[in-house]
Amino acid sequence: MRWILFSILTLYFRQCGGQNIAPQRLTDLPAVLNESSGLVVREGSRFWSINDSGGEPVVYGFDAQGQLTDSVRLPGSSNVDWETLTFDRTNERLFVGDVGNNSQARQDLAIYFMDWTGDTLAGPVHTLRFAYPDQQQFPAADNFDCEGMVYAGDSLYLFSKNRQLGPNGFTKLYRLPVDTGFHVATLIDSFLTQFPITGASLSPDEEQVALLSYGSLFLLRDFSGRQFHRGTLIRIGIPFSQTEAIDFWGTDSLYFTDEQGGLYLWPIDLHPLGKATSAKASYRLYPNPAQTQVQVSGPTPDRPTTVQVIDATGRRRYKAKITSWPMTIDVGEWPAGPYYVQIEQQHQTITLPLQKL
Repeated sequence: MRWILFSILTLYFRQCGGQNIAPQRLTDLPAVLNESSGLVVREGSRFWSINDSGGEPVVYGFDAQGQLTDSVRLPGSSNVDWETLTFDRTNERLFVGDVGNNSQARQDLAIYFMDWTGDTLAGPVHTLRFAYPDQQQFPAADNFDCEGMVYAGDSLYLFSKNRQLGPNGFTKLYRLPVDTGFHVATLIDSFLTQFPITGASLSPDEEQVALLSYGSLFLLRDFSGRQFHRGTLIRIGIPFSQTEAIDFWGTDSLYFTDEQGGLYLWPIDLHPLGKATSAKASYRLYPNPAQTQVQVSGPTPDRPTTVQVIDATGRRRYKAKITSWPMTIDVGEWPAGPYYVQIEQQHQTITLPLQKL
């Protein structure tokens, strides 16, 4: 694990050029939350979190001053490796993901959910057990771990934690029905993140997904329906070594915790790529799908900018430094399929999906 964190931070600082974004630290977490691995925000001042593997099967509530306000034990459950929380705002249900799978060998993956009554959790604990459709060996080589989950519509969406870095760092997106019993998840697709995903949250208007990693925050935007993997991906560097819990408050603020015991607030609308400025409106691929050439356009660069294209196998097909837009990339000799155009500017990377016909 230390080698993985060192490699991730090396990649982070190489891409970010040492320029970091500094969210506001609000408070220390309650002492009992010594390894916070999931976060849900209620009313903007009430927070709920869990500890990961080996912790008690308890959901902890605390306030904005870091004072413990509630401890709800989930009867009949066990904390093998709790890693993520998400909330169903429509039906007032909290989901706890016992989905950590560091060894890639687990065959007892589970998601627990309870109803919200008043200002706390109450009622019976429901259990959803599941397996991945593409895992045939136990243990497997990689990419069957998970630490990020969101609820949308009538389904849960899981983001895999792939420990491969750089152009081989593809995150898989799965869907599960919200129902008790055993289910085989549906593999929707994979998309390039280059970093392992350690937390996830869907904004209340369902127009943004925040994905957390070591040293990076990702914002997925401009997707259609729940096709999160087809959105524009914005990566912004953050100066943290181990962050695993995140949640939206409204549509323009994020709360997250780190395993060093802090609660942080980031008003993302203050960032140049915040809600007021759509990344898709700023950067454009045309035509898309493309047959022979694709044109990349965007705002006038005010800092060193690199454009590269990576295919679905992780192979880099193109790389160039640019000083002005538009630019044209010849794709006529490339095989048909999905590609990822990445625009890198110091502490941020924007990834746009491209389809080659």
